Amino acid sequence: MDVQRNVRQGLLAAAGFAVALALGGSFACDSGSSSMPPAEPGTGEVPGGASALDPAACPPAFPWDAHGFVARYELPAARDPLGARLFPLFTILAGDPANRAALAADPALAALSAAARERVGQAVACDGDPACVSGALALDPADVAAAREWLIAEFGAPATALVSGHLLPSGAFMRWAVIPGEPAAALLGSAYDDAIGHVTELAASYAFGRPPEVLAPLVEGVAETLPADALWFEPIEALAIAGLRADGRDEAARYEPLDDGENAAALARMQRIDWSAWRFGAIVVPGQGPEDPDTVLSPLGRQRCDVAVKRWQARLAPFLFTSGGHVHPDRTRYAEALEMKRYLMEAHGVPEDAILVDPHARHTTTNVRNTTRLLLDAGMPPDTAVLVTSDIGQSFYIAALLKPRCERELGYVPWRGGAALGRTDSCLRPTPDVLFVDASDPLDP
Repeated sequence: MDVQRNVRQGLLAAAGFAVALALGGSFACDSGSSSMPPAEPGTGEVPGGASALDPAACPPAFPWDAHGFVARYELPAARDPLGARLFPLFTILAGDPANRAALAADPALAALSAAARERVGQAVACDGDPACVSGALALDPADVAAAREWLIAEFGAPATALVSGHLLPSGAFMRWAVIPGEPAAALLGSAYDDAIGHVTELAASYAFGRPPEVLAPLVEGVAETLPADALWFEPIEALAIAGLRADGRDEAARYEPLDDGENAAALARMQRIDWSAWRFGAIVVPGQGPEDPDTVLSPLGRQRCDVAVKRWQARLAPFLFTSGGHVHPDRTRYAEALEMKRYLMEAHGVPEDAILVDPHARHTTTNVRNTTRLLLDAGMPPDTAVLVTSDIGQSFYIAALLKPRCERELGYVPWRGGAALGRTDSCLRPTPDVLFVDASDPLDP
């Protein structure tokens, strides 16, 4: 680990030692089959004098409003899991048979889509010249506007299956669903503008800006795999996704489907959980990556797991939830969450059905956002408190400094109520905003 990072962490930890116990109060947002210890949920004593960990310390600052969100909603089937993670609107439009049929039946949109498919052939003939490929595949603003107008006219009413059956229950468009007085047409329009804007940015960054020897095979791959009935946005979406994969930046979907993979055992057990019998819904353990590419799990990551497992052994929560992606060093082959899960199972004997993982988060902000998002998606009652257990330095940071960073980087605070419970623990109750899918970070939307 480099010297500067050690110094920063040391100073933060020192500050935590000095003030964390004094925090002890609220940092609420101002707005809107396991081998368990033989004890009842929530009744165990926590070693180290921290048995007073109490979710009552973080009452929600405002009530939960689902805005149409339905737990365990599933997107339509997608051809590419990375595309589904980044652009749920495109997946809803292209993957739902009824929506796709409606788009194909309109003569103007059908012509728009046919023209987009034809331009893929033109892009192949560019032989990788970036300006030529961009000229062929970049979306024309007039076409984008025309398609937007048609979508709103066709689907922009609250009763349509697109809005009431997908956009609202998914929660993925929560940023616009929560705006008071905004009609469904505005929600759909904002979702469309957001998806078009981000797919354009990603195509520019990961495809159009690549040298010809890289760009040419990307375009050829799109041409070979594009469906014969591709919609107008699918060629540029496919190129953007191909560019991300070619650059090794598939982290957002590298472990998908998590529900059927790393999280399958815990999610199956979750359906049998009596949430009211537990103090907390889960114990979140944020990752700490090493700087050395050959180090699997940093000592600080192990330390955080060692502290958190004591809370789990005391049955304060039914699940441990490790969070952290391929962050330190950049492009490391080790995902913090998965290595912490392995450590908990091997060093502490925690069964797999008691561990959830988030192998995507790259910052403390998204440790909080991603874990609470998954818990809500899986059906945890929204007023259930979550315990975040870490080292002293990060716990101080969460309690004292994280809120303004969330406001700056996420655009919202991912909790309705929160409190520092001691030197290594904080509790929080999630806000609906955490459900919003933000493609501005293609590595962790």
